[in-house]
Amino acid sequence: MSTDYASVNVKCPFYISEDSKAIHCEGLEKGSRIAVEFRGKQYRESVKEKYCNGDFEKCKLYKTINQKYE
Repeated sequence: MSTDYASVNVKCPFYISEDSKAIHCEGLEKGSRIAVEFRGKQYRESVKEKYCNGDFEKCKLYKTINQKYE
């Protein structure tokens, strides 16, 4: 999990970072990451608030990544 200002409210353990177009999460393979790109900053922020900062266990990406630990 990141420790920068943008991630202060993030609860998802697979969140790494973000930029103006994407949210970066832990990847499926060791040492990899996944970037989910969005059409705009407003849409990225709404998804981040809903899943990264909120109910991350309902996120499809979280469920997929979490399988490697089960």
